[in-house]
Amino acid sequence: MDNLNLISNFAEFKELKNIDKSTMIGVLEDVFRHALQKQYETDENFDVIINPEKGDLEIWRNRTVVEDDAVEDPNAQISVSEVKAIDPTYEIGDEYADEIKLSSFGRRAVLSLRQNLASRILDLEKASLYEKYSEKVGEIVTGEVYQVWKKEVLILDDEENELGVRCVAVAIPGADGRAESAFSISGLAPYMTPERIRRIATLALDARTDILADLGLR
Repeated sequence: MDNLNLISNFAEFKELKNIDKSTMIGVLEDVFRHALQKQYETDENFDVIINPEKGDLEIWRNRTVVEDDAVEDPNAQISVSEVKAIDPTYEIGDEYADEIKLSSFGRRAVLSLRQNLASRILDLEKASLYEKYSEKVGEIVTGEVYQVWKKEVLILDDEENELGVRCVAVAIPGADGRAESAFSISGLAPYMTPERIRRIATLALDARTDILADLGLR
């Protein structure tokens, strides 16, 4: 990849974003093909080559060599005199591939590409998070408070971080069985011992049962 530095390291994305390599490659190719469609109106004659080990990618455009006066689509065809100036071994009917640098897209297109990529990664993170916790409806989970905003609290479970605050959270399902709300009990990690967490969990499940009964769902 050239110095636009859209992706510094695939392994880092996998570690920080919790996205497997094949999914990440698919997202990258889709994002760059979308950019090609906007730039050239098609991506059919382009090859997007991604190297997940090095964190590099290359974009190659394939064009057919035609007679000098037969070029109808400069994106899909190249004249024989033009290609022979590059490599005299080419003949009419051959396929010529030239590398497309991201810098040729222009600053606005590259900015749009960055934003599209960031948006797609965020969507994957949301989908991964939803899939992880949608399977735990009705279960007790413990977590660590990672960051507090004005109206929201970000909680990470014990599998990933130890940040000083331990939380027990219980989901409240709606009539369709999907989680619609939740409540939690938290405390400083030194005081949230395994024994105390088990006791709180029991109380939380009892409270959940009472809430569901009051809602007419049990």
